[in-house]
Amino acid sequence: DGDGKVSLRGNENVAVQINGRPVPMRGEQLANYLQQLPSNVVESIEVIPNPSAKYEPEGMAGIVNIVLKQNTDLGLSGGLILGAGTRGKYNGSGNLGWQKGPLTLYGSYGYRHEERLSTGENYRETFAAPSATDPLAYLEQDILAEQQMNTHMLNGTADLRLGKTDVLSSNVMLMRGAFDNANDNTYVERNAAFTPVSRYLGNNHNAMDQLSFDGSLAYRRTLQPQRNVLSAELRFNSQDHDALARFSRQMLTDAGTPDGGQPLREDNLVESFNRTITAQLDYTRAFGERTRLETGYKGTLRLLDNETGVDRFDHGTGRWVDVAGRDNAFEYDENVNAGYAVLSQGVGKLDVQAGFRAERTDREFTLANTGEAFPKEYWSFFPSGLVSLSLDERTQVKASYSKRIQRPDTRLLNPFGFYEDQLSRNQGNPDLEPEYMHSLELGYQRSFAMGSLQATPFFRRSENAVRRIREMHGDTAVWTFRNLETSDSYGLDLNGSLRTGPVNGFVGFSAFRSSSEGTVNGQDIGVETVGWSVRANATWKLTPRLDLQGMAMYRAPQDVEQGRMSAQRLSSFTLRQKLMGEKANVTLRLMDPFNTMGFTQRTHDGTIYQLNQRKAGARAAYLTFTYNFGQQPKIRPQQQPEQTPDAQMPGTLPGN
Repeated sequence: DGDGKVSLRGNENVAVQINGRPVPMRGEQLANYLQQLPSNVVESIEVIPNPSAKYEPEGMAGIVNIVLKQNTDLGLSGGLILGAGTRGKYNGSGNLGWQKGPLTLYGSYGYRHEERLSTGENYRETFAAPSATDPLAYLEQDILAEQQMNTHMLNGTADLRLGKTDVLSSNVMLMRGAFDNANDNTYVERNAAFTPVSRYLGNNHNAMDQLSFDGSLAYRRTLQPQRNVLSAELRFNSQDHDALARFSRQMLTDAGTPDGGQPLREDNLVESFNRTITAQLDYTRAFGERTRLETGYKGTLRLLDNETGVDRFDHGTGRWVDVAGRDNAFEYDENVNAGYAVLSQGVGKLDVQAGFRAERTDREFTLANTGEAFPKEYWSFFPSGLVSLSLDERTQVKASYSKRIQRPDTRLLNPFGFYEDQLSRNQGNPDLEPEYMHSLELGYQRSFAMGSLQATPFFRRSENAVRRIREMHGDTAVWTFRNLETSDSYGLDLNGSLRTGPVNGFVGFSAFRSSSEGTVNGQDIGVETVGWSVRANATWKLTPRLDLQGMAMYRAPQDVEQGRMSAQRLSSFTLRQKLMGEKANVTLRLMDPFNTMGFTQRTHDGTIYQLNQRKAGARAAYLTFTYNFGQQPKIRPQQQPEQTPDAQMPGTLPGN
């Protein structure tokens, strides 16, 4: 979407991979990383909504694998991208590839700067008790937010062929980012008669510097492609970031001017160090023409240290003073050892696959300032299965099952959390259990001369479903996480593509019904809801050298635990003019031209009703120039996902 978040069927809990390897980032860091990738190095995007036991089971919605181009006997080649957008947006990147004989080298560098202005409103009514009908008090909040980011990303890969069967490869990624977010919030508190009783201005300034490194060394022996392959990889990832959140609150007169009193000033400083080491060994062996066994092991060690200090300015002494009870430090250690086996068998037009994965997790979450420790050890088992039948050359039906997991990370576990503003705090829950999801899908796929059609009915059940909920602690709204008992959903996905001469298009439609069961503080927060979404894009070749592309997305409003989410809309239009044959092009992109990006969320727990509205401020125009020299990169043969019928969905176009 316009904020860089990746979702699949409306679920943002997607496992993103690059060339089959998990991307070592989440949240905003993942969005920035993906936005830095030049589109001319993307070969294709593979979508695997119901992965087998071979894949790491993180990501409740499935896997999106971005396959990058790699050079093969091309000598020297490269590319350059320069872009600028309205409202302070610009970027530049370059890449070079060199291959000769057994050695392949590839490197890229990218810089991105973006500024965004967003607005919002919060409105709150407080009731005496769940049975009360008249509010006791009101709160109004107007939000003006200015965001700015600068990111640098350096990538390098090297492949060395040690003979006809062996390849040694390494990959290094270095990313440096600076992020700045400044909010001006105006508050008005009113009594039951709706008469103002206080006004104040809250300023929040959040600044963060981040340094990320990811490096890997891999070995691959291919005796027979797709039939007898051994691969091993050792990978190290580190992420360090320093964040400063600075708050101030100034009381105002009825006229909206400072009342002459001293403002409240507070600083929150966070230092975080995250290290992840993984070791993986995979082996594929074919027995006969259509029998294949895939086995492997993966070990993951995650180590995280986090320290938070809170200071408040004392106007009497003119010094910053530590706030007692607000400092926080914790350590998080997690060790996951996993083994898997997947057996595939084909007979005639029928393909059958069965898999099983076992994982042992040892986790310890320790709070340094209280001495509390939250150790947890558990086994998890992940069966999977796939049955696929080719009715003819163009028609296929299938059924698949998989089990997935969402392990709570430190953002969900840390009970100290952080303040978004003076009246809103995010806080984790150290007692969270992992969420498991069972996914069953049926599928029908038909190809035509002018396109294709996919229909996928599905059913999913989540156990210990993790949900973000709101609790009131005095005047502060605390957003935290809880495990529900179960959450069930079933629905239908329809995807169709059409190719008619100069016009190519794709339409995807999804509808579902879901229900959840669970209680928080003795209150039932389960919900039943119906949701649907539609997404479409089309490319029209106006001339042999000029293309027009349009994209639109709509997600219908739906009920959620404790409230309701509004509809969401997104659209963009792009003109691309080719230059110098196929070597260069200029594109003009209009993002959110109708200024519809944003959302409204309503929550009500019987004592508090709250309305949150946000406008994303994503509307912008971008002008980009792309130039490539040398021969275009060609894709190196990749290890194909074992669930080939799901691997390529209509509409997953290169660079999209």
